[in-house]
Amino acid sequence: MRITISEEDFEKYCEVFDRMKWQAKEYAPTVEEIQKEILPNMKQYALFLIWIDCTGEETPANKESREWIREILKESLEITRER
Repeated sequence: MRITISEEDFEKYCEVFDRMKWQAKEYAPTVEEIQKEILPNMKQYALFLIWIDCTGEETPANKESREWIREILKESLEITRER
């Protein structure tokens, strides 16, 4: 599933996420959670994954999940330039 978002909106979301009290930090859903919950409902979870990617920190424990998240966003998210 492709999710289209403007470059301007993407940047606004990242700015808001950076200012939020709650940051993902070391949190990332497990690969199993990604497969069972997130992928089948990607449209509903897109902002959640962007939040994790923008505010999270990679650790040895979450490395695989964060790699999955980056790949999912790369494949699913289309950032467009509005004119």
